[in-house]
Amino acid sequence: MQNTKFLIRLIKKWYHPKKLDIIYSILLIFILIFTVLAVVYLTGGTKYADIQLMYIPLVLAAFHFGYLGGIFFGSIAGYLTSFIPLEVATMEMQSPKNWIYRLLFFVIVSTTNGFIIDIILKTLKDIEKLTFYNRITNIANRKSFDTFKKKKISSR
Repeated sequence: MQNTKFLIRLIKKWYHPKKLDIIYSILLIFILIFTVLAVVYLTGGTKYADIQLMYIPLVLAAFHFGYLGGIFFGSIAGYLTSFIPLEVATMEMQSPKNWIYRLLFFVIVSTTNGFIIDIILKTLKDIEKLTFYNRITNIANRKSFDTFKKKKISSR
């Protein structure tokens, strides 16, 4: 039970960051996006599989900011990959169809991740509520009473 509570608190902290943590999260996601772009450029361009590394910052953005973060950062990552050539050795640029497809795919994947994470967090919240309240009557159960009693005794 304690492990479940710890996990729920940890997920809530990560999912709903405080104001300063939001700035750090956005900064970290942008650093990761530009790092992936640099790796893709240095390893030969978007023709090779290194562009798939972009899913790491996109999943992180979806986890921190939900589906809206997925849409926002997926759009930015897709747009920024349009500036990376298909093959660096020949400096062959991507066709608009190529990078628009990639942009749409990044947005779809990160938005879907955001929706899935939202559903998981809602389910965890419901499980946490069911732990302490009766499902039918919505009245606090014995577990809730014991927890309340322990808090009152420890606060004295």
